[in-house]
Amino acid sequence: MSLVVDTPVEFAGFAATSFVHRTMTVPSGTELLVALVDEASGSHFAVSGITWNSVALTRWHRGSDTVNQAWAEIWYLVNPTPGVAGDIDFTFEGNVAGQCGAITVSGGVDTATPFRNAGQTATGSGPTQPTITVNSATGDIAISCVCDNENAVDTLAEANGQTIIYNNDGDSGNVAGAGGYKAGATTVVMGYTGLTAAAPWVMVGASIQPTGGGGGGGSAQAGWPFASNEEAPTKAPMLGGIF
Repeated sequence: MSLVVDTPVEFAGFAATSFVHRTMTVPSGTELLVALVDEASGSHFAVSGITWNSVALTRWHRGSDTVNQAWAEIWYLVNPTPGVAGDIDFTFEGNVAGQCGAITVSGGVDTATPFRNAGQTATGSGPTQPTITVNSATGDIAISCVCDNENAVDTLAEANGQTIIYNNDGDSGNVAGAGGYKAGATTVVMGYTGLTAAAPWVMVGASIQPTGGGGGGGSAQAGWPFASNEEAPTKAPMLGGIF
């Protein structure tokens, strides 16, 4: 068997909220649900929790831009109840703007160690286009998401041969984001195009592995302070408002 990504789910963007409610169907045979979310605020707010039909997901990797105002995050749930439609709820530490999407994976996921490694983070500033190199392997599925803490209305498009999961503008010019996936290899370059604003961005990536994939997996992040698989820029002074 080989890993299969079911139809990606793109959720509508959101703005000035601390709670986002969406619905999705988990297909029969699903072994792993992965939620990708990016958000931005002037007060450094990130995701505090995600649930699928009231069952908590675990955060695997999160990264922030250089001033801790834009965040990109990867959360997951092993063996969600398959073949049902239900609620996926995102709770944030405060009001944010952003985007989110999800994929479900089947075909022999290593449910004991679903990720090959701890994940990677890249940061930069537009109009330089975001890119990241994900440590992966043949037979894996590499995933990524990006948050652009913009001041112009950008729509991001996939690059480097990846398949888009979601790409939309969450707040009419305040934040844009996208997520995607690509077949694994030893290293996988993933990226997005479409940035025009001279604003900071953050991008994160990870690799989903099959049973017997051999990856060490790392460990899920425990939250603030930053865990070993979460890169932490210098904390910036607190600023109010949505940017």
